[in-house]
Amino acid sequence: MSCKTRITNGIAMSCATVLMFAASAASAKCKFQTDMPSIVTGEHIRWTDWTTFSLAITTTDYALATGISEGERKYVGLQLHTVTTIPRPASKQDLDNAVVIPAGSDVFFLMADESVIKVTTDQAITGDSDFVMHNAKRYDIVTNTIVKAPLTTEELRVLTAQRVKRIRVSTTSGDLDFEFGKKGSKKMQSVLECIQ
Repeated sequence: MSCKTRITNGIAMSCATVLMFAASAASAKCKFQTDMPSIVTGEHIRWTDWTTFSLAITTTDYALATGISEGERKYVGLQLHTVTTIPRPASKQDLDNAVVIPAGSDVFFLMADESVIKVTTDQAITGDSDFVMHNAKRYDIVTNTIVKAPLTTEELRVLTAQRVKRIRVSTTSGDLDFEFGKKGSKKMQSVLECIQ
């Protein structure tokens, strides 16, 4: 078999590069919902499929994650689903302010060895909220929020080296904590390993 360097999407790739890339993606069983060049910047963009995690603490709150590559920049994307019970019908202000994450907010990953990795969001995020009335005494605000936090090469290396046990996201109304069960933790590792 002969091996030549070839150009793919403007990137010179040798056989070794192709094999290393394929082995990495295959070992993590990566599935991508987006895998194409940006029509604006021309950089290659990859978003893994969103993966749902079972959480150990609660049955109403849950999280999804995606791995994101935009050119050389790497991100972890988290979609946080939260339910807040309030004693009265929700106002527009309640819905607009249910989850607000300013740019520069912290996202903490508690690892299996109890070390903590802190990354910082680079954009402001406001959750999308709906109001649910169960009966005259119980009202819920259901919020979905997508957080995209940039990762350095070192942060990504540390996050993929061991299991993530818990994620904490800082918001204007307090911290949101998500603790993974064993299956959820394995799914989170698969997402992180697919960030290429």
